[in-house]
Amino acid sequence: VMERDSIRVISCKNSEAAKYRNGKPYTDITGEYKFKNLRAYLHWCVRDWLNPANGYNPELPPSGSLMEEATSIEWSFASDGSIIIEPKDDIKQRIGHSPDEWDALCNTFHPQAIRMLNYNKQRQENAFNNIEDIIY
Repeated sequence: VMERDSIRVISCKNSEAAKYRNGKPYTDITGEYKFKNLRAYLHWCVRDWLNPANGYNPELPPSGSLMEEATSIEWSFASDGSIIIEPKDDIKQRIGHSPDEWDALCNTFHPQAIRMLNYNKQRQENAFNNIEDIIY
């Protein structure tokens, strides 16, 4: 993570292991599935987020290419039982373009980005509480 003038940039290395710093693997929302790499984990996070059964009720902007990319990506189980997403080159060949919109959406689910959002939200709530204490 780099920080400059309150802008944070996260390096999203899709090939890195889908694990916490302590070595514990990232899992899906049920805790059942593990992932071959960060790319597979991020794709699955969006899949869990979009699943109506999970109750998030997300809304995506109208985009034919985003919907095409979202519904064209295939996954499978690796030999160790972890989930793997098909290679990007295979997706490009099948749909005729790179799934860049979908990849961008997936990258917003990076665990470090989620931690930063939660941290900033807590800071804002604390600042608001401090202002109330001063006023009242």
